[in-house]
Amino acid sequence: MPRTLILPYLCLLYFINYLDRVNIGFAGPNGMSEELKLSATVFGFASGVFFIGYLILEVPSNLALHKFGARRWIARSAARWPAHRRRRTQL
Repeated sequence: MPRTLILPYLCLLYFINYLDRVNIGFAGPNGMSEELKLSATVFGFASGVFFIGYLILEVPSNLALHKFGARRWIARSAARWPAHRRRRTQL
C-alpha cells in the first residue's frame, strides 16, 4: 500500500473501532432494551462484557506489538480482522 493511503485507511479503521465500541450505547436507550426486555442492570452488565474483552486482550496485544514491531503488528491486525469478521458471519 502506498504511504499516501495509509493514514486514510488507519482513520477508517479507527472510526469503525469507535462505532463498534459505542454502538451498544446508542442501541440501549433507543429501543433495544425494551425489545429484549432488559433491565438497566442486565444492560449494564452486557455493555461491560464488551469492554472486558478489550481489557483482557490489550496486554498480550501490546506484548506482541513490542516483539514484532508496530509495522508488522498493525498490518497483521488490519488484514486479519476483515477475514475474521467474514468467517464469523458465515457460521
